[in-house]
Order: sequence, then structure tokens, then C-alpha cells
Amino acid sequence: MLSRELRKYISTIIEPCGEGRNLVVMLKPSTKNTVIEKVTSRLEEIIVQTKVMTKGYYRGIEITIYSSGKLLLKNVRSREIGERILAELLQ
Repeated sequence: MLSRELRKYISTIIEPCGEGRNLVVMLKPSTKNTVIEKVTSRLEEIIVQTKVMTKGYYRGIEITIYSSGKLLLKNVRSREIGERILAELLQ
């Protein structure tokens, strides 16, 4: 269950099947641009930055930010840890 704070920004979190523990985060259209700016500014290292996406690292987790309003968190140990990281990024 998403915290009250995260529900302001996030519409859905999906845990896809497959290799590794990844989370796909769908942002609310009304707050998408704010979230993209906040998350991008808090990345510790940016690997790639284009008009369509930004990829970087925060606390050892690879985060891809898409301009469409989707975030991909790669190799997160659990959904709870992913939600804690999102809360830190969105403070």
C-alpha cells in the first residue's frame, strides 16, 4: 500500500515478472513534470540524458526516468525498499 505522500505523485507500481527485481512506477499526469525534475536532481550519478529519458543511480539502484511519466527502478530488493527510495527522492 502506497503511503499518503507517494499517492500524491504515483498512480501505480507494477512488479513485472522476469529476471531481477524491478519496479515500474507510473506517475500521475498532473504531477509528472514535478516528479521528473525532483528525481533527476537527486540522482547521484547520471549515465545517459536525452529528451526521452534519463538514466542514473541513486543509492546503488539504477533508475530510468521517462518523459512519458514512467520510472523504472532496477534490482530493488523488495517493493517496500523501492517505496522508501521513492519517498526519499520525492521529499
